[in-house]
Amino acid sequence: MRFRNIIFIVLGLFLIRLLVQSQIVLPLYRCAWPGVPTGVFFATSGDTKGYTKPWINLIEKGIYSMDGTTPTVYRQPYPGLLFGICYLVTRDETLSMEITAVIQILLGSIAICVMMLLCRYICEDITGNNTISYRAMYLYLILCVLSLHTLFYDGAILSDGPAIAFVSFFAYSYYQYLIRNKKTKYLLISGIFISLVTLYRPYYLAFYPILILHLGYHLWKNNKTISFIVLRSFYIVLPFIFMNLPWTIRNYVVFHKFMPFYDLAYHIANEHFQACTTYISIAKQVITHSDAYYTCRCSAFCYFETHPDSQCPQRFPRYIIGKNLNMNEIENLNRVHKKYAYSYAYDKKAGENLIHSAQKMLEYYKMDHPYTYWIWPRLYALKKFLIHGGTFYFPPFYKGVSELNPFFFIFLKLLQAGLYWFALLMGSFGLFYLSIIRVYTSYLLLVPIFLISLFCIFLMNYESRYFFASYPILLLGSVFISVYLTSNLRAKALFSTFKR
Repeated sequence: MRFRNIIFIVLGLFLIRLLVQSQIVLPLYRCAWPGVPTGVFFATSGDTKGYTKPWINLIEKGIYSMDGTTPTVYRQPYPGLLFGICYLVTRDETLSMEITAVIQILLGSIAICVMMLLCRYICEDITGNNTISYRAMYLYLILCVLSLHTLFYDGAILSDGPAIAFVSFFAYSYYQYLIRNKKTKYLLISGIFISLVTLYRPYYLAFYPILILHLGYHLWKNNKTISFIVLRSFYIVLPFIFMNLPWTIRNYVVFHKFMPFYDLAYHIANEHFQACTTYISIAKQVITHSDAYYTCRCSAFCYFETHPDSQCPQRFPRYIIGKNLNMNEIENLNRVHKKYAYSYAYDKKAGENLIHSAQKMLEYYKMDHPYTYWIWPRLYALKKFLIHGGTFYFPPFYKGVSELNPFFFIFLKLLQAGLYWFALLMGSFGLFYLSIIRVYTSYLLLVPIFLISLFCIFLMNYESRYFFASYPILLLGSVFISVYLTSNLRAKALFSTFKR
């Protein structure tokens, strides 16, 4: 495909996505989360201030800080860098968010086209048929136009959208190194993009050993020496070291401590926060990290309610109930949590009782489930992480059909849920099959496996937005297997016709 045609596709896709963002995605989001600041193209959430406020204070007061006086090491500065540049020029927060969202949507549109080309290259490599590869490429493009999952994140003033785009750029450039052109520059480029992903999402640091093992195995199969493998592995790590060096030096100068990422203790160092942090570390072994965080810092007053008509949006999981941790004990937990939640000024006794309740809950839970206590929270996190409609930015059904066009709302919700499940199921199968017939492509499958393992097994955090970084890759896998199977079935049908 000519470069000029790719530019036209990017521009067309960009304009379509801007229109869809402003006329469909954001109205849905406003209906789902009334009162949350939004604009023509941008959306915000509770995390947005953590990215934008330090840059505003840096530009206006000369200190990278949340409150404008105390130095901050709460979040990485890189996700807010684009906003900071825009604010430096405009000195208007809302306008800066609009420009940031537009640029991120453009970045996301480029990422879609890059993955579209990767889909074509892979299908051409497998089938050897130029027509089939182009069919796969355009099918991927159409599905991305229909899908709103990554579009919402592209327009949100968060780290998610750019991180998804950088994962796509990494997938493409790493493939270029592995199979199409084994030049060192492609390995360095892929190292730059995985570094950007890590700077935006620090937990991807844990992906580096997996990536290095994949690269080492590929090079070893091609009869490369140990020194050659080590050197090429260093090319993957080198960009991250250089790109994160300024932030690490700044933290060491300011706090006299080696902090390459961030440290929450330097953001809110008070007794209330410390009590909550202690509670989460204990309770997450029973009710997952996500729920422990929720009960401690958000709506602790209703999570452990036992009556069936509770309207609490989050309820305790049934698997925790047993002989010792029975309904009476859960009601006691509820009373402790309510007292803690309603102590608007920090009550030291309430904080101590909260920690004690977590310790008691864990002790009883282990007594009731001595062999499976470490399994159920992870299965619960896995269920919440993957099994959903993929439309968290949609309002509840009753609200959507009453405040929006009911037929359009239902159609759109079914379409997005269908695309999510198509990508998850068919994409997983497609990537698995692709890894068997072309081992070097297994790095694509490793991305969703890494995210599922990290969040569901190790962190027990089920926020589904962390999984959407793998959505473009899963969509590629689903398109590949669909085109591959249909082309094979068509060929078999044609062969059987000639045979008759």
